[in-house]
Amino acid sequence: MPLDVFLNVWEQNAKYYSVLLGDKGDPAFARKLKNSIKPTIMKVLEDKPDIDLREIDYILEYTLTAMIGIMSYWFIKEKTLSRESLFSLMHRLMEDGIMKHLPL
Repeated sequence: MPLDVFLNVWEQNAKYYSVLLGDKGDPAFARKLKNSIKPTIMKVLEDKPDIDLREIDYILEYTLTAMIGIMSYWFIKEKTLSRESLFSLMHRLMEDGIMKHLPL
């Protein structure tokens, strides 16, 4: 799922996601959300040559967990970053990795 599509879906359902993923929400909802997205992405990738689908499953788990976490945090922080800034940050983190963005 392209990042902009993910953000659009999130914003359309923000009031529900914020409650379900919040401190008093449903702890199983994040898993349900990931499980609803993963098959679509896996289907696109399954025909690619030399793909280890088991490894892709872990990559998707990591990525979707991070995306759900950062989107939840964005709403908790009342969108203190613009949508464009958040999109750019998420894209850079996915493209470059986290370590390039930490002052170590």
